[in-house]
Amino acid sequence: PVGRLVLNRNIDNFFAENEQLAFNPGHIVPGIYYSEDKLLQTRIFAYADTQRHRIGPNYMQLPVNAPKCGHHNNHRDGAMNMTHRDEEVDYLPSRFDPCRPAE
Repeated sequence: PVGRLVLNRNIDNFFAENEQLAFNPGHIVPGIYYSEDKLLQTRIFAYADTQRHRIGPNYMQLPVNAPKCGHHNNHRDGAMNMTHRDEEVDYLPSRFDPCRPAE
């Protein structure tokens, strides 16, 4: 097995936690590869377009679809950004950054 999904409670908000859910076979972890199945190959491309149409362009930023582990790619502002991060600096090195490199 690659992972485990545990269903240990009922959802609180049906729309936010079920209707906006977006599974995508195009998002895989390193070490897993696609088979030559024609249906799977079609779904890899079609799911993302369908979810953009059904849920909206920010579907990956919704809490139910966002990764649990945060990422820091220094992307700030720009088109389709829903977050406002005043506490983080977007350039390195910076004297305002709390995680300073070793000297």
